[in-house]
Amino acid sequence: MNTRELLRRVGGELLRRDLYYLESQGFITPLRYRVRNVWRRDWPESVIPVLKTYIVLKKEGFKVGVAWERAKKEASNARSAC
Repeated sequence: MNTRELLRRVGGELLRRDLYYLESQGFITPLRYRVRNVWRRDWPESVIPVLKTYIVLKKEGFKVGVAWERAKKEASNARSAC
């Protein structure tokens, strides 16, 4: 899904710059493809629950790295519980 769709599905709490910051730090990696002269990002569906948990943890005061690692762990635990 494209960036606009991802941000819509995650909710208004996450900004585009926050998403790109996570990407620049290596926490998340979208598939990149070229459309004419512009590079586009295709985000995996599996990142949505991680981002939602990340937002909650950031609000609770966790730093970026800690919040991301805990969000990934919680999302993987939720998937394995199903």
